[in-house]
Amino acid sequence: MKLKIKTNAGSIFVKNYYRGKSRQAVMPSVTRKFADQITALQGMEIIVETRYLWDNQFNTGPIPGISEHGMRITDLEGDESIIEDIIDDVRPSRLKCPECRHYLREMGENEGTCYWCGVSL
Repeated sequence: MKLKIKTNAGSIFVKNYYRGKSRQAVMPSVTRKFADQITALQGMEIIVETRYLWDNQFNTGPIPGISEHGMRITDLEGDESIIEDIIDDVRPSRLKCPECRHYLREMGENEGTCYWCGVSL
């Protein structure tokens, strides 16, 4: 299982951090370091550890030159997500609409159609 990180993931992460905060807010150094790591991953495919899987969080192993101990990457929905694609998703019962990127927890009566945007799956 892999994650394809968006080419503008660093700026998305920073924008998400400052959403709802004053313009004078200072990003803590640990958050700045994470933002720098995300920026270094832009456009890359990274391997996800699959031993423990969550709904919208992914753990990586060590990433040479970026993170010695690995990272936990959260997948937000829509434009707030830094993840472009989830490749070979092995989480049970998980389907993400390729158009609007919302998770489909169940198909419901319109099986084969995203109930968020209506696109055929």
